[in-house]
Amino acid sequence: MKPAARAFFRTGMISLEHASHHYDKSSEADVVQVVLSLDFGIEMLLKAAVLNNGRTIMKGTKSMTLLEALKDAGPYKNGSTVEILHERRNSLQHFAQQTDAATSRDLYEGAILFVEELLTDNLNEKLPPLVRVPSGRVYVVPSTDLLAPADVLQRDVDTDAGVVVWAQGVPGSNALAVHARLPSGEIRQLTPNDEFEYMPHTNGRAVVAYRQSGGVVYYDLEKDSREVLSETGGPTDVNEEWIAAQGLSIEGGLGGGVWLYNLSAKKWTQVTESASSSSACLSSQYAVWSEFVEPEHVLMRKPLNALDEEPTVLARGAVHPSVSDGRVAYDGRGDVEGIHIISIESGEELYSVPNGSFAHLKGSLVAYLLKEGESYWAVLDDVVRGERIMGSGNVGFPVGRGPVIGEGAVFYESVTGRTQHAIFRMPI
Repeated sequence: MKPAARAFFRTGMISLEHASHHYDKSSEADVVQVVLSLDFGIEMLLKAAVLNNGRTIMKGTKSMTLLEALKDAGPYKNGSTVEILHERRNSLQHFAQQTDAATSRDLYEGAILFVEELLTDNLNEKLPPLVRVPSGRVYVVPSTDLLAPADVLQRDVDTDAGVVVWAQGVPGSNALAVHARLPSGEIRQLTPNDEFEYMPHTNGRAVVAYRQSGGVVYYDLEKDSREVLSETGGPTDVNEEWIAAQGLSIEGGLGGGVWLYNLSAKKWTQVTESASSSSACLSSQYAVWSEFVEPEHVLMRKPLNALDEEPTVLARGAVHPSVSDGRVAYDGRGDVEGIHIISIESGEELYSVPNGSFAHLKGSLVAYLLKEGESYWAVLDDVVRGERIMGSGNVGFPVGRGPVIGEGAVFYESVTGRTQHAIFRMPI
């Protein structure tokens, strides 16, 4: 891109990103922001296209209008969308004629088709994931059912290889006990009656859990055995070879660095000492965690076969990572709020959703909570195709974890229609 066009391109994209934050909302203020920001952003991009083609944007002593730039830079097959948008903007700005929420969403979707055409044809740029329109704005809402009906609190769901684990209230007490549903359908309470355990994770063959008094507990599902691997700290993930944990240096609590336990060598290794390190998760090759490095949280990556190496920074303003198939999902903070999916190798952004949180990756799919007005949806998207697949509405905010993807279903915590949070199953 020619230097003269770059400032116009950057300004245009900033304005489009601003419009994207208001796109799926319905208040009058949001609708106004969509129309005004789209119109301004497209004018900037059209002027960038004119300048990139080696022509001037000046008409005498004034710069060209949006429609003049559209004619100069075009023709475009989606150009009529811009003309309609500009008329809506003029009616709003000069005569205070409001546009309804449904029309503003239609304007946004049409405008993004035009922007993608302009970026490809004139500026040799790709449409950023942040402004992309999620496919299927009208969700497919499948029937849902309870995973394991009970009249007590259920939270902290996790799943792998057909095994689903969660923490469940113990009747007549304030304690929690870890439960597992096996592929056979059998439901098994793992925690002994005199213990308090929650926040379980599973790799399908074993389960790790946090003991409320402090400690990492390991359950071998095949041997039906229980072992306390540490009297301090708590686990954050498990795969076939490793357990990730935090807080082993703090008695009776969490925090205090990230630790890894090798299941074959039966040995703990501390990989970071930062007290702010948390939420370590595991791929087959890497440990990934969030750590506060002034002035923000950053996402760190370290190879499991080279724990002595310095970690690599993958992303900034990032918490709550989830990894799968060479990708990392995380919750953005500050200027990058929403969920983001990046390459675990390069850190390149592959997909994002502005109002999402608590992302869980499984192959090409990501499950997360999506804020819609004052309520939350449990949503499933296809990251590779950039499509929204389905969702379940008004699920509330979890006391434990967000939704997770399992064998043929998304499992999520909800209080809908109940007095206690429970684990629901949404078939894929």
